[in-house]
Amino acid sequence: MLFFPSQPEIALNTYDYTEFQPPRSSWNKDIALYYQFRTKEATSYAIPVIPDGCIDCIFCCEPAHPEAVLWTSPSVRKIQPDFKENSLYFGIRFIPEQTTLQVKSPMNEIIDQNFPAESVTANFDTALLHQIFECNSFSERVKLFESIFVNMTGRVRYDHKIIQYCSRRIYASNGTVTVRQLSEETGYSDRYVRNKFAEYIGFSPKQFCRIVKFQNSVKKIIRQEQITQELFLEIIQENGYYDHAHFNRDFKRLAGVTPTQFNKFLERRKPEAAVTADRAW
Repeated sequence: MLFFPSQPEIALNTYDYTEFQPPRSSWNKDIALYYQFRTKEATSYAIPVIPDGCIDCIFCCEPAHPEAVLWTSPSVRKIQPDFKENSLYFGIRFIPEQTTLQVKSPMNEIIDQNFPAESVTANFDTALLHQIFECNSFSERVKLFESIFVNMTGRVRYDHKIIQYCSRRIYASNGTVTVRQLSEETGYSDRYVRNKFAEYIGFSPKQFCRIVKFQNSVKKIIRQEQITQELFLEIIQENGYYDHAHFNRDFKRLAGVTPTQFNKFLERRKPEAAVTADRAW
């Protein structure tokens, strides 16, 4: 099972949002999504994001202030600051267990923060920023990055392969697998698995399972025109929540609101957003 995390509030708080979900081939398996948007006119601009465990590389494509910023996943819903108003941005979302970006620090030291991309990644080519900026369209930017991406992927360390296995087991189980099960399946101690999750993912296995469940729930909610008790029951059963109270509590811990409140908030914002999907590109 693959993991396709969602950030619905980016589309709802920007103009001309476009996204492309690439097929997971052997050479681009680390990329969950490409996306592009234009910020609105405002003196102080910020966008809410929710936990997804991912790393996003965001390029500002404006001549006056080109920059490349690395986002790491928040642990709870937060406001991403420092966007320039009325500016074009191109983003690449890497899956949590990615091996493309060679991050200089353990992920648990930089989780829930933003950095200039060249300051935290050992293999980021600053020339890429100018090449991204010079492209004329979203599709050109995607093709450019994919042509460079092949050369960015390096040899995967053995301990990272363990995390890749564990993270995919978590996806396949909808976040219900335990640390003890991961330990038994890999042959490594609970402590070793936790330490490697902190190093490569930034969250403990238990926290990461909670994020996967949360993202699965968000995906279900935003795909439905009407939220029903039957939908909630389906989410509870698929993701191993004990009951409705457990589901509400875990969801609110990450989103700041209950699932019903979250859906109502998104519904209120939808008429304001101009959203385009480029999935069938």
